[in-house]
Amino acid sequence: LHNDRLEFVEGSKFLAQDRLQTLLPFKDNPTKMLVGTFGSGLYTYNGRSFKPFPTDVDDYLKKNVLYKGVVLPDGNFGFCTLSGGFVIISPQGQHIQTLSTENILPSNTISEAFVDRQNQLWLAADNAIIQIEIASPIKQVRNKNNTLRGMLDAVRHNGTLYFATYDGANYLDNSSGEFKQVDGFPQGNLQSFALLPFDDQLLLASQAGVFHIEGKRAEVIVQNPGGLKYAVTFLHRSKKNPNRVYVGLINGLASILWDNKTGKWINEDRFNGITDFVVFIREDKQGRYWINTGNSLLRVQIDDERTLITETFGEEHNLPTNSVPFIYNWGEEVVFVSKQGVKTFDETTEKFTEHPILGEMPVGIRQLTPKSLVEDAAGNLWLDFGLSKAILKQENGERVLDLRPLRRIRDIGPSLVYPDENNVTWFATADRLFHYDGRVSIDYEQSYTALIRSVSLAEDSVIFGGSQTRDLETVRSISFSNNALRFDYAAASFIESQTNTFSTYLEGLDKDWSGWSKEGYRAYTNLQPGSYAFHVRAKNSYDHPS
Repeated sequence: LHNDRLEFVEGSKFLAQDRLQTLLPFKDNPTKMLVGTFGSGLYTYNGRSFKPFPTDVDDYLKKNVLYKGVVLPDGNFGFCTLSGGFVIISPQGQHIQTLSTENILPSNTISEAFVDRQNQLWLAADNAIIQIEIASPIKQVRNKNNTLRGMLDAVRHNGTLYFATYDGANYLDNSSGEFKQVDGFPQGNLQSFALLPFDDQLLLASQAGVFHIEGKRAEVIVQNPGGLKYAVTFLHRSKKNPNRVYVGLINGLASILWDNKTGKWINEDRFNGITDFVVFIREDKQGRYWINTGNSLLRVQIDDERTLITETFGEEHNLPTNSVPFIYNWGEEVVFVSKQGVKTFDETTEKFTEHPILGEMPVGIRQLTPKSLVEDAAGNLWLDFGLSKAILKQENGERVLDLRPLRRIRDIGPSLVYPDENNVTWFATADRLFHYDGRVSIDYEQSYTALIRSVSLAEDSVIFGGSQTRDLETVRSISFSNNALRFDYAAASFIESQTNTFSTYLEGLDKDWSGWSKEGYRAYTNLQPGSYAFHVRAKNSYDHPS
């Protein structure tokens, strides 16, 4: 279109032999266009000439018939097909992903695609309208063949990501992108609870004993001879003697020692005095060990003769009755997570008090993991205490607790949290794994509106159907005989829209705004003669108001 006149595009005659299905700009170069045809493939147009654009999916698009296309928020291209679902490629033509009936789509016939202002992808299938959070920083990782079961700890060691699982340990194969099981474990109960990097070694706490993982294989350090004799639950490297590792057991405490001269581990056996299930072991800056067992919270000092000096803490120290807190290290500080909230220990009063920074974090304590409180390389603190998940960030010299980025997975239950490299953080429950990419930005305060969708009389006659012009006149004056009204409303915020909440106010009747509710309507009966104005407001899944 030039000077309000359509002009022929030089070099485009070949397109007359086919159907032009889509014309999309490259995000990083808007003057360059991607041309999609019905049957002859993809081309680029630079304003002067057309060139074939070879991709990894050429044959797939021809076989399944390219129908429409869209530019996705990250600059990738998405293509609707008539029989192959929705195909995503990079601006370089590399295949990124295919959405189909084999994974998430109810149909492979997709005729239209649209990206809204919240970066939600909408697809029109032959049997449904589909909404996809295509630009979400949180993605669930497919657990193929139920490979990952009972994930309780995670560590990246020598470039490989490992998980402690019900089956010993699993690792992420960097070449295939799939999780595989570490070999070398004995037969029997291999449930594993914790991983511990020890210089160039990676140690694993398992029901079968203590193991050293080297690449794809595990080697035994101390094997459980049977039953509960050496079933390991936790590992802690001593700060006082970094060659020593304290070993939490299902029924006690032991230690192993690394001998630098021989390059071997020495089994130092059990300590006398602790016979309960050792859950976690944390060391404070005074060199004392805080141990939570199934029955009590202990503070232990260990002398050179391996004698334990043990103190027990409970209700008299301001801890909740019949509940043992979980314990974590945050720098040199020991943090205690109880059903009464997050606490710190006051050395002067010998009592536990609300933590000055983390005390406001909601706690829904059941069974937390070794990594429910973890600090990343940037100094952010990642928290998961059951009821919610949050990031404690450093902003303008102040600590700010932010629950918004992780609201999408707040209901998956307590999970292990592992901040990985490249601003990626993993969240894992017993059988589900999620990947949070901090490089994907979300505008949590994006504006949106609450909308009145209809007004109905008591007998279900709709007198206002959402139009802001014609229908609006019909509800300005209503006969007194129709003094029962129903207002239906919605919010134009579609990220986890089922969590949107609403508050209403009928001016002329209500004294104040109602409480917040997920209900999408409000009904009134026996309204007296008078003038009224109905108001509605919303809060979306990020608690941002309309």
